[in-house]
Amino acid sequence: MTRLTPEISAVIGNPHEYEKRIFLEDLLCHEMPPDELISLLYDPESSSRAKPDGIKYAISMFLENPPFPKFARENIRPHSPAPTEISNTLTRVELDPKYIESQIYLSAGHLPDKKMISHLYGPYTDAALKIFALYLTVAQKSHRVLGTRKDGTSTTLHLNKAGAMAAKTYKNSNVDMYVMAMVMAAHDLGEDLGLEFGMLNFERFVNDYVPEECRPYFWRLTNKAKIVLDYTKNYLKKEEGKAFTKENLLMMLGDSLKEGSSRFGVLTTYARRIAEMAATIDINKSSGLNGDYFENFNWVLYRDVYIPEQAYLTDAQMNDPEAVSHRNESLNLKPIDLSINAGDLKHLGEFFEIKNCIKGMAWVNTTHSAKINYRRLNDSTQEIVQNLLVYVDYIVMRHLFKIQSVVEDFAPTMERIRKLHSVLWRDPAKELEGALLGQRRVYAPAAHS
Repeated sequence: MTRLTPEISAVIGNPHEYEKRIFLEDLLCHEMPPDELISLLYDPESSSRAKPDGIKYAISMFLENPPFPKFARENIRPHSPAPTEISNTLTRVELDPKYIESQIYLSAGHLPDKKMISHLYGPYTDAALKIFALYLTVAQKSHRVLGTRKDGTSTTLHLNKAGAMAAKTYKNSNVDMYVMAMVMAAHDLGEDLGLEFGMLNFERFVNDYVPEECRPYFWRLTNKAKIVLDYTKNYLKKEEGKAFTKENLLMMLGDSLKEGSSRFGVLTTYARRIAEMAATIDINKSSGLNGDYFENFNWVLYRDVYIPEQAYLTDAQMNDPEAVSHRNESLNLKPIDLSINAGDLKHLGEFFEIKNCIKGMAWVNTTHSAKINYRRLNDSTQEIVQNLLVYVDYIVMRHLFKIQSVVEDFAPTMERIRKLHSVLWRDPAKELEGALLGQRRVYAPAAHS
């Protein structure tokens, strides 16, 4: 089964792990849990009925106007046995003394010695160090506005961890582990720093920092539409003093995409796609989010452009074994990134936790719908699904079964479930016979006792 951290186990594990899930399933199905189950989970040792009665009243209020659609029990995505290779790989990485030493150097803003990472990057060690040096330099010059993650740590820590995990994943395989490690060491480069070198210089920038053998994977992993969207937002703000709105975006893109214009260089196709989407789609409604226009557009691009572009090939590409290999391995690298983000960004707050879960399931659904027959990728997909389910349980149950203020937090917890609907819900009719998500456990009311 999916490996649980002590922190997560303390919330969703014993005592009463099974009963907690039954309780949650009842809520998903818009049903009132049995009285004995409510009593068991809320102050079972107290003679007072205050908290159980309060929870029961909160549930009755929720049932009058639930914020999420009713689940049928067969639509609740089940917890199932799954591979744990990604988790096992992270454990192996963190037992590597040379890797640990390199992370200590990077966290202090220093480049590690080549000998600390050469076993991970092989002939691409200098290229990896060149990227790390760029991030550290940019972070210093920008006073850590650039080259750092949302928690203020150097992005190089994330890139080096991803590179190390890729190296361990592909060691003793028929895929070059050093190429895969280098790809992950560079995978955020375009989105993080590409615009600092100018849109028209973007391709040259990539070629300067990403070795040729790694570029096919790098381009597939790079969210190119996001780079264009970031550029338009920055341009509107800095050059024209305008907010990022549908009208301003369309006007800016209309002027920029006139015949003969080359403002977007190699990414012009994505600028045209964004203009088309802005003109024809209600982005705010399509996103299903409560963010501003830019945040909502970013999510729609991730879901409807970036992930499908990763997963699907043209007919000509499907007949090209090299193109198929690039697609398969690029997709298989993405779970490494998702898994690292789940662990590294959770302390930033619940917004990032929920966002990462939704992004992960969007990747799973699109990858699954592409019907790719590749064992390594299928194993990674199963593991990500189960990791996401465990994490969603953790997000919901830490509020649902906390010791204090649980009644007051009940309605906000139902709103959390609404946001995480795409992770919890499944359509059995659309699942492949390979039972990617496993068999549902039997619902047994008798287990409440």
